Amino acid sequence: MRILGVVVSLLVSSTLASYSQTTSKSTGGAKPVAGAQAPASASKPAAAKPPAQSSAAVQKCDTLAGHPGDRGHKGDGVADEDLVPLDAIASCTTAVQQQPKNGRLVFQLGRAYWIGHQYEKAVKYLLDAEELKYAPAYHYLGLAYEQGRVKGEKPDKEFAKELYQMAAAEGFDADGGGADTAAPARIVEKAEDLDASQFKEPQIVRMLFSGDFDKLNTRRSSVLQYARGMQEFVTLDPNEYDETCLKIADRSLSSVLDPPPKDMNAALGDAMTMLRRAMSAPRVFAADVERNQETFQHGVDDMNVLSEDYGACAGPVVQRVYANLRRFVREKPSAPAPTAAAPATASAQPRGFEPLSGSRDRLPQPTDAMGASDRTELMRIRQELADLASQGFSLTECVYGRGPAGSVLTLWKTVVPRVSDELRAGMRAVLPLALAHCPKQENIATAMRNVVQARMAPVNIVQTAIAFSDLAPPTFPALTPNQEMFRQGVMSMQGSLLSCQFPGDAGPVLYWKGSLPQSGGQIDWDFLQFVNTYWKVLPVAVDACPASIRLAAAESTFKNY
Repeated sequence: MRILGVVVSLLVSSTLASYSQTTSKSTGGAKPVAGAQAPASASKPAAAKPPAQSSAAVQKCDTLAGHPGDRGHKGDGVADEDLVPLDAIASCTTAVQQQPKNGRLVFQLGRAYWIGHQYEKAVKYLLDAEELKYAPAYHYLGLAYEQGRVKGEKPDKEFAKELYQMAAAEGFDADGGGADTAAPARIVEKAEDLDASQFKEPQIVRMLFSGDFDKLNTRRSSVLQYARGMQEFVTLDPNEYDETCLKIADRSLSSVLDPPPKDMNAALGDAMTMLRRAMSAPRVFAADVERNQETFQHGVDDMNVLSEDYGACAGPVVQRVYANLRRFVREKPSAPAPTAAAPATASAQPRGFEPLSGSRDRLPQPTDAMGASDRTELMRIRQELADLASQGFSLTECVYGRGPAGSVLTLWKTVVPRVSDELRAGMRAVLPLALAHCPKQENIATAMRNVVQARMAPVNIVQTAIAFSDLAPPTFPALTPNQEMFRQGVMSMQGSLLSCQFPGDAGPVLYWKGSLPQSGGQIDWDFLQFVNTYWKVLPVAVDACPASIRLAAAESTFKNY
């Protein structure tokens, strides 16, 4: 029964949404403390008075971004639906540069970014305004927490209510001068009219709008997880975000997405299958669970955006997306007809890469961490390593030759965990990267070890984390069926990259950040090579820029191993 309890816990963690989960992480500043003493009223003078003669930028910021319900605003104020983000951001940015401690101006800049749907920047400046004790910022931070716009945090409507109350208690009138958040419903005639920058999974949203079921079925498993999130939002009862969603909700769809087991034996069989998966490949299992939860949450977030910005659930856009979603979930994809002209060796399935003979996967061991300044430090980094092993992170040993003449290349398997600088320095025999497979030749493995561990004078590397979707789309020639499948998979991929720019290099080295992407549920060498050919992303995952690998060395060493 104890084992069954563990399995049930795994099942719950991999299938239930954490839509209302409260977390304690935040980006751009500390999370406001609900229940704490409310800040001084925005109408009260700040400790440091601004100059008596306001600059033109300050006056323009007040004119373009002052909220009519803010007791501390200057001038008439402008309602959310009348605010012009581009102009307001330009003026308020200059004003904040001139008066960085003026809470009113910082709040107005954050508000302008919010109306312009630049949520990450909006949250940053709203948190800055909150730290300056400017109460109206609490209201927009409440919107951010309610809608899940705070990076790294789940939607938190209870905390949002407390923030609204704190803003109102200090005299902020959210409805002053008009609606506070509603924008006119956008006209959408074709899928491209949906603003891709607003969505976590823009390609899925557009394919659902256009009813492109063939493309949706190429990634059916992940789209079904996404559909579960959309269904979760639509069936919320009560739905405080959009009460019209319940009018279109098809509750029977939930049982199709999450079918109950036929009986106790079936439930036990499913549980034991998941337990075997978790025990045989804990890291892969944990990654699958995390990926499914993230995809589920993207479905929740994107349906929220559709409801908020495209005419509510009662509007034609959401109804069209939801109708196609229901059809996609209920209809079984048809098997492609065999083609007589295809060669007998042709395969539409992605090809994996056979592991090197003699290689093995293993958990990290204390002896992997050897370099330390003293015994206390050695004990600390070995404990950190043991914690990584308990979380399922594993290493791959690539073995070449036999006996004393043989050599071993050790690196992380698929996922490179974030580690302390001390542990990274102490794991001298482990390369801080992950590959799709062991290098097929010993000389390549030796070259990798030499280039990664080379001692170089310190250089000023510009390290930037970017989204794969930020890369410019390439121009494709005629593609094979496999390549076309890869192209479709890339279109909706949400992977993160690490850009490493060395002084004097023609361009940055692009690595996968943290982990290698999957195609068809596995690490596929052909897929990684396809991405490298057209986007120049090396088939390597790292957690930090290797200080010894410049562009030319990286391409010659890692492009084709």
